[in-house]
Formats: sequence, C-alpha cells, structure tokens
Amino acid sequence: MFNELIVASQSVQALTSLLKAANSLANYNEIVAAVSDVNVKLMQSNAAALEAQQTMSQQSARIAELEKQVEAFEEWGEEAKAYGVIEVARGVFAAVPHERAGDLQATQKLCLNCFNQRTKSILQQSHEDQRQIGLTCHRCRAKVVFRYYADVV
Repeated sequence: MFNELIVASQSVQALTSLLKAANSLANYNEIVAAVSDVNVKLMQSNAAALEAQQTMSQQSARIAELEKQVEAFEEWGEEAKAYGVIEVARGVFAAVPHERAGDLQATQKLCLNCFNQRTKSILQQSHEDQRQIGLTCHRCRAKVVFRYYADVV
C-alpha cells in the first residue's frame, strides 16, 4: 500500500505538471495569437507609411513642377513688359518692342496670338500679289495681308 501511495502521489504530481503545462500552453497560444495580430498591424502600418511616402514624393515632384511654371510666368512677365501692342497697319496688330529704332517695316514684330500664349514668334514679312505686304507667323500659321504700314501713310 505504501508503494501505491507513492505511485498515487507521483500520479498527482504528474497530473499537476500536465495541468500547469496545459495552462501555460493556452497562455502560449494566446501570446502567439497576440504577436501574430501585432505583426499584421505592423505590416499594415508599414504599407500605409510606404503609400504615404510615395504620395509625398509625388506631391514634392508636383510642387517642383508648379514652382518651375511660376518662375516661367514671372520671367515671361518681365520679358513681356518690353513689348507693346501696336496697330502696324489698318486692323493689323502686333507686339513690338517699346524701344524701337526706325519705322514699323524694319521693326521686329511678334504674333499677338502666340504672344498671348506666352510664346515669342516673330512675324515673317513677305511680298504678296498686287504690291501688298504679308506677315506670317510660322508657329500658329496666322497670316495677314495689307497694303502699307501705318507709319508710312
């Protein structure tokens, strides 16, 4: 009977250790599940951070592009101040430099259509039928024909 008590005591000790192991195993599974959940949330936050970084990079590039456009507008504004709109012939207008030397025929003339689009396009003069004068913009293909310049009359 003494041996049976010892075996029973050992069985109780084994059962106690099994119960402790089962209890710690349940806690371990909960810990593993919690760690797994934390890992999922970390991966989601990393993905969100990468997406935010990409968006920020795109916005920085767009800002740089817009700054270049603003700079170009400011430069054009300064350059455009040197020109004025003048009627070079009856009903024919062109942008010419404020400080010009000589008559309109010898002055550089810019296409107003292109000038209003912030582009300098020089009007090319040509001789037309019936002793008329033509001014052609090779950028926008505009062409005007007239008899004589306004300052020649």
